Amino acid sequence: MKTVFIVLGVIFALGLCLVGSCVFMFSRLLGPPAEAADAFIAKVAAGDLRGAYDSADQSLRAAMPYESFADAAKEIGLDKVTLAKWRSTNVRNSTADVSGSANTAGGEIAEIAMTLIKSDTWRVSQVSVNGRPLSGDVGSDAISKSVSSNEAKALALQTLLDWDAAIKANDFSAFYNKIADVLKQETTPSSLRESFKAFINAEADIAGIANVDPVLSLPPSINDAGWLTVKGHYPTTPMKVFFELAYIHERQDWRLVQINVRIAAN
Repeated sequence: MKTVFIVLGVIFALGLCLVGSCVFMFSRLLGPPAEAADAFIAKVAAGDLRGAYDSADQSLRAAMPYESFADAAKEIGLDKVTLAKWRSTNVRNSTADVSGSANTAGGEIAEIAMTLIKSDTWRVSQVSVNGRPLSGDVGSDAISKSVSSNEAKALALQTLLDWDAAIKANDFSAFYNKIADVLKQETTPSSLRESFKAFINAEADIAGIANVDPVLSLPPSINDAGWLTVKGHYPTTPMKVFFELAYIHERQDWRLVQINVRIAAN
């Protein structure tokens, strides 16, 4: 009987060890985005909001100064989070979404989600606690209000005319120099040229959009990743030019991070 108790005690202790290992290793199993999210939360839990802010992606830091970040973190309860347990990670190219539950200083359990962007490494670009985004009225909405439909149209027109020039020159070097750093990490002038090879071969020409007012599908808006999204079409004839563009605020300017162009009758 004594032997049985000893064996059971060893198994019980091993079980505790394995559970602890699972908690410790789970973020590793979910990959680098979850590990980066853990590092961000560790700074928050240590009371180092400034360190968390400085480690965040430039899209978050461009969207709000540190003082606004600290106020927003307190408003949504992020500053009370002590530990996050991630349930899932969804990676899409250079963007990742992680979600799970979080322990708070008050002993409560909160739902937490983060969006991260990979530049030099994975960095947090957005956080929500119990469905409340970090940016709130201070961050992304403030930028959204400062980008009017006319400004978004002008931004889209310049991007598309630059794209048109690259198509005609069969050279995306100049176009590449204007895109966001995070997109530069994923592509090259040559790969961009290859991506749009069908337009080059078809000798596409959309220069006529310069004299046509575009129709936006939705007002310009900031998504959870801090990206400004602009979607619509130019009612040119005989073919319309449809576009979906996304930008991040980088070095005091909106820079392209995503582009989709379609030329069709409707």
